[in-house]
Amino acid sequence: MENLINEIKQLFGAGAYDSEESVRSHICYRILRELGWPESPLHLVSEHKVRSLRVDIALCHSPKEPVVFIEIKAPGKCSPQGQEQVFEYAARQGGIPMIIFTDGDEWHFYFVYGTGNYDSKKVKTIRLTKDDTDKCTECFQRYLEYDQVGSERAFDNLRRDYEQVRSANKAKSRIPEAWEQLVDQEDSLIEMIIEKVKEISGGGHAPKKSDVVQFLQSLEQKNRQAKPIGTSAAQRRDRKSQPVSGGLKPFYQYKINGEIQQDRYAIVIYLKVLDYIITEYGRFEELKLQPLNRRKSRSLGSGYQMSKDKREIPIEEKLKTQLPNSKIWLHTNLSVQMISRNLIKIGEFYNQSENRKILGVWGSDAEVEFDTPARPSA
Repeated sequence: MENLINEIKQLFGAGAYDSEESVRSHICYRILRELGWPESPLHLVSEHKVRSLRVDIALCHSPKEPVVFIEIKAPGKCSPQGQEQVFEYAARQGGIPMIIFTDGDEWHFYFVYGTGNYDSKKVKTIRLTKDDTDKCTECFQRYLEYDQVGSERAFDNLRRDYEQVRSANKAKSRIPEAWEQLVDQEDSLIEMIIEKVKEISGGGHAPKKSDVVQFLQSLEQKNRQAKPIGTSAAQRRDRKSQPVSGGLKPFYQYKINGEIQQDRYAIVIYLKVLDYIITEYGRFEELKLQPLNRRKSRSLGSGYQMSKDKREIPIEEKLKTQLPNSKIWLHTNLSVQMISRNLIKIGEFYNQSENRKILGVWGSDAEVEFDTPARPSA
């Protein structure tokens, strides 16, 4: 088999195959004979009729009882339309566990009894001109060897391999959901990154939380700049300007002086909103003494969440961040719920002290608004 596949590779390179018939006669039949199939029209049925349709090759271990359909195209013509056609053939015939779709170079193996559309039933694809000869040989022997088909081991192999592919695809499809959940629990994600940095740097170096936040923010910025396929520029502008609502939000939103902005990380919104409010309206010494700003640590004692003196914040150094404009230090190891609660309490303080809407939740018509999925209900 190895010698035959290597010969086919060379002939493809020389342009020897130029039609469907050349693929059938000089590739498919030669491979099948090498796999032990008898040279008999009772076992290798060409143009097998299924009602008014015809299958290029039907493999029959028992004479005239098809168990495998092979649909052939000219080289370079492995089109989805051909796949749909051959599945229609199998549905009309019934009792066909395996379908193969090939142009002589590409070979696509399908498990007919799989769930979903034809593409989800694909088990294996090999390409003779690109793949390792041993890999191609193993695939042909596993699924198409005459004795394997007769004992139905070939179909057992196909079914098991289909279940593995299906399981892998199912796991792959859940990656975005897992990422969304990690992002939603942003503090856990940030701490994981901090610990991983410590691990790979030998335990002696840990990044600041603000640096990790800045890095993740840059990733989101790149993601936002990517243009979604099939979406117009006007549609993208409309989406960006609309409030996000319901379920797990792709972004948290905030608005300062009428300008709507979005960010994946609530901690970033917290820092920006606080820096703007404190810089614009002052009153920090009054805010500092509010109950919401008190903090206690069993190991580090009592202090504040926000202070001009970072030593008054009882938490590890790496979990403190200084706001760039107001120069206030604050504790950043906060959950989304805590961030939301703090913003609401800070909003109550400034709204009351200024006697107007300074800070509020989304839709409150305040000068500064924020939207997080964890904010407490009224």
